[in-house]
Amino acid sequence: MTPAPGRPAIAPNSPQTGAVTRLQSRQLRREESTQVRQLQAQQRHELRDLRTTGHPDANALRELRTRNAQQIRDLHQQFQDRRMGLLHPGDTGTPRRDGRPRVTPQAAREGRFGSHYHDGYPARRRADRTPPGVAWRHHHHAGFVAWQGPVFWPYAYTDMFYYPFWPDAYDNGYWPYVYDDFLDSVYWASGNPYSSYPYAAPTAVSAVAETPAPITDCGSGDVSAWPFDKIARVVRPTPEQQTALDELRAAAAQATDALNASCPQASALTPTGRLDAMLVRLQSSASAVHTVHAPLLKFYESLTDEQKARFNAIGPNAGPKTPATPATEQVADTCSGQKPGLTDLPIESIEDAIHPTDAQLQLIGQLRNANDQAIAALQAACPDGIPQTPPGRLDAIEKRLDAMIAAARAIKPALQQFYASLTDEQKSRFNTLGQKGQAADGRVTGR
Repeated sequence: MTPAPGRPAIAPNSPQTGAVTRLQSRQLRREESTQVRQLQAQQRHELRDLRTTGHPDANALRELRTRNAQQIRDLHQQFQDRRMGLLHPGDTGTPRRDGRPRVTPQAAREGRFGSHYHDGYPARRRADRTPPGVAWRHHHHAGFVAWQGPVFWPYAYTDMFYYPFWPDAYDNGYWPYVYDDFLDSVYWASGNPYSSYPYAAPTAVSAVAETPAPITDCGSGDVSAWPFDKIARVVRPTPEQQTALDELRAAAAQATDALNASCPQASALTPTGRLDAMLVRLQSSASAVHTVHAPLLKFYESLTDEQKARFNAIGPNAGPKTPATPATEQVADTCSGQKPGLTDLPIESIEDAIHPTDAQLQLIGQLRNANDQAIAALQAACPDGIPQTPPGRLDAIEKRLDAMIAAARAIKPALQQFYASLTDEQKSRFNTLGQKGQAADGRVTGR
């Protein structure tokens, strides 16, 4: 394959930086179409050559088609980066003021918790974005929904009350996406530009319109309880076990109230405001899990081995379960290691947008250190398989919520101090970081 032509490195603060104009975008799209056609013609020629040399086996044809499809995707991604004014891995942009090298698009995409799943899942699966509350009805894998209007993690209650009983409805990338979207929400008004799946920001039109869109699931709704009637039918509890089950049902109702109380009615439009709203939501979610944890464990431990086996097998009445996706061996590698797409990229994007003073650069350094602490907290609670029992799965949820709360608390002081040091103009640019039409230096482009 002949690689797509590169382009000169562009200094981040130059007038050319950021999204291109409409005219430039049209020119790039024409160039992209031409190169795609040329590449497809070359691929067809290679395929004909392979077939004329004999009868290639199915594996050879499959490998060739897979390689060809990846080449087309890479070419489209290169042009997308060029339209956004981003550097390519081979480019040598001007280093940041602190001397650190810039993050390339490839490193930014790979340096995320969910990076492995971007490549492993078809784009249409992530684009479906079926809310966890309804995914099982359509036999889809649930996707993490970061925001719905002003509410962070609108389906938190659904996750807590479905995941323990039907983990197969959640794909392997669910929790890595949670971590990525959590960190993206702090800094990006419309999502990290290197996220290769849809992102729902808290500042969506529906969230700031005169008549906000209704919040359809914020702690309650048609999934506001565990399947208690089914549990009773399957387990056939003794009178003592029924008492414990009734206590668990009452705890679930209390958890509903805790989640409802954390639903704001107005969107946060600043990074500090988003982080505050997220922290309240996470703390309320952790409180809800804690509320049901002890009653669930008490009921479970009261069961016989036979009852436990039946209890563990309980799932929704919506048809056959979707087969669980095998856990990938690369999960550990994805969770460990550096995360430049979540630590370095937002920091250098902030620098490019606000042009910090020397004093503010020191505060940015503190914010970067806080990001590192947050990443370490999330890495400590990375997915390591699916526990086999409902109490075990609830324990895993509690551990991951605690990690996200620790991450938020690590970032909050440094973010507040840095944000307070900004001028009104700088705050405005920081508030809209990543929004469509904003260049890296804060200008509004013609895109």
